[in-house]
Formats: sequence, structure tokens, C-alpha cells
Amino acid sequence: MKITMNDIAKKAGVSVMTVSNVINNNHNKVSLKTIKKINKIIEEYDYSVNMNAKALSGTSHLIGLLYFGKSPDYNFSDPFAAEIMNGVVLHTKKTNMFTLVHHISNRNDLIEIQKNWKFAGFIAVGFQSDFISDVINYCNSPIVFIDTLVSEEIKPLIERKDVKFVNNNDYELAKEATAHLLKKGLKKIAFLSYEFEENLPSVIQQRYLGYRSSLSENHIEDYKVFTANEYENNLDELTSFDGIVVTADVLALNLIKQMRNKKIDHRDLSVISFDNLTYSEMVEPGLSSFELNHKIKGEVAVENLISLINGEISLNYEPVIVKGELFARISSNKVVS
Repeated sequence: MKITMNDIAKKAGVSVMTVSNVINNNHNKVSLKTIKKINKIIEEYDYSVNMNAKALSGTSHLIGLLYFGKSPDYNFSDPFAAEIMNGVVLHTKKTNMFTLVHHISNRNDLIEIQKNWKFAGFIAVGFQSDFISDVINYCNSPIVFIDTLVSEEIKPLIERKDVKFVNNNDYELAKEATAHLLKKGLKKIAFLSYEFEENLPSVIQQRYLGYRSSLSENHIEDYKVFTANEYENNLDELTSFDGIVVTADVLALNLIKQMRNKKIDHRDLSVISFDNLTYSEMVEPGLSSFELNHKIKGEVAVENLISLINGEISLNYEPVIVKGELFARISSNKVVS
């Protein structure tokens, strides 16, 4: 038998507002005896709130977790996406909020998702800087961006006071990664990444600039960038380097696999990467990698979003920084004397 809030109110002999207060944990004006009576009826009839109807009616407890990707499909099984999602979902539950996960590739996606749901706020992951203005213009609720950088040109265009950013210190970590290899005497160090634009602010761009800066500070001007869609055809050239800074563990693990398939001794190339996924310490050789605390970034994003939802004003667009930590393993052990 399906039961409504009106039915619960009649059975408990209270008002619908009292039932609503109990369901939403607003217990200040409700006696313990009444709370127990209402909860007993809810349990007996297995009542659950229709969150869709509730959201559309005005009050929303729904957070939109938006992942950006240009392609029509998004790989939510990617450990990066999964770890952030884990942090967001677990933390929203603690605050009596709900999470709806969605892939965004264009502004129409932003419009369509808001036609059917009313959101208390959004957490936007991995958006390119040239798409930020669309997100801000088309999302009508507070927003926290994760792993998204804002160019100086865009900052003056952002007038909203309910926007925040959560990032890693990617530039500094890439400098540290490169310095880690340089301290071992390596001089010929390459950079392996997914496609990126050098002049467009992004996580990969920051890692690339950190890599270049570390080389420059050590008076090394020779550098080389390999991208994910081409390096397998240039594996001989890539493995002629002493070391390589890789922008993501998934890419680094595939590199190690390709080296193994080609019977290339891992001791001939030092590899260091970012993410410190669970698999990084399970492979042979163990992958040196920076722990970026993706789960914590998700939790921090929720905390900041709740503050914005509750009316806190964001006065600037400097990001909240979640710092990374290097876990050095066998893959970066090569030493040049």
C-alpha cells in the first residue's frame, strides 16, 4: 500500500508540517514521542520521499555532480572519476543531501539537466577554462569546480559570488617530480600526457609548465612532449630518455605495459606519475606517483558547496588547494653517476 505524507499525518494525529519536519530532521519543535510515532508509521509502510517531486516543488536537497568531457561518452570507471565521486557521495549523505551524476559535453547538456531537476548546487569536475563561462551562465545554483583553472582573461567576467574552486598544487608537484629525477643525475627527461594546449589553463598545462620550469632552473633547455595517441608509435624514441614525467597513472601504467611487451628493461627508464591509484603499488615495477587525494577533493568540494548554499559569499576565485604527496617506488629508481 502506497502512503502519502497526508496519510502519515492522519494516522499520527498531527499536521503535515510536523511530518515534514520529522522527515527533514527538523526536530526543534517536535516532541520525542511524536518523532517516534511518525517514524514507526514511516517504517511500517516503507514510506520514502519522492525527491524529484520535492525538488521541482521548490526545496532541493539535490547536488549535481557534473563531469566534463568532449566525447559523447564518459568513462565513469576511470579511477580518477570514481575516487572523486566516492568523496562527494559519501559526504553529501552526511549532510542529508543527494547526488545526481551527469556527463556534460556542451551547453545544451547544462540546459537539459535543469529542465527536469531543481538543484541546490553543482560540483563541476575537469571543465576546460574556455567552457567555464557557459557553466556559470547556464547553471542557476552555487557551483564548486574541481580541477578547473581560470585564465586571467576570464576572471573579470565572473561576477557571481557563489562560485569556488578546488584544485591540487599541480605546478609545484610537477616541479617536484622533475626535480626528483634530476637529483638522481638524470638529464634527458621527457613529458608524456594526454592532448593539451600550452596556452590554455588546465591541470595538464600546469604540470607541463612545472616540468619545464624545473628543467630551466637546472639549466636544461632540452625537453620533449609525447602525447597519449602517438607515443606507442614512438616507443623507441621515448625509451631513449633517462626519465619521463607522466601526467596520469593510467597513462604511465600503459607505458610500463608497452615496455614489457617490447622487452624493454624498466631499469633503463625512470617513470614518475600523478594520481597514486591503488594499482600503482601493485604493478611490477611499482609506480612512483603523487597521491592527489581525489576523495578528499570531493569532500572539500561538498563542504564548500554547502557553505555557498547556506549563503556564504565567495570573495575571490583563488582555489582551495588540496596538496599532493610523492610515493617513490621502483619505477623512478634509475641513478646516473
